[in-house]
Amino acid sequence: MTFLNATTSEGHPLYGLIPTKDTDDRKFPLIGFNHGSTGQWEFYNDNLNHFASHGYVIVFPFIKNPDDDKKPFTTNTDGKYLK
Repeated sequence: MTFLNATTSEGHPLYGLIPTKDTDDRKFPLIGFNHGSTGQWEFYNDNLNHFASHGYVIVFPFIKNPDDDKKPFTTNTDGKYLK
């Protein structure tokens, strides 16, 4: 799979995983993963890699940035960053 490190048009960073096996003209289901009380990618990496290995595209948006999202009270409950 391919690891994606990108920025949205609004300037918010996001990570992603894209399946690369047998991808010719295939459509993939999407998992938009909004983190809980900490946005530390390493906490969720194993589970998200598991889903991606089964053919899901993963989008993991950050609320502020990878460092600030590690703080326990950096949360988002309305899904704004998944839109």
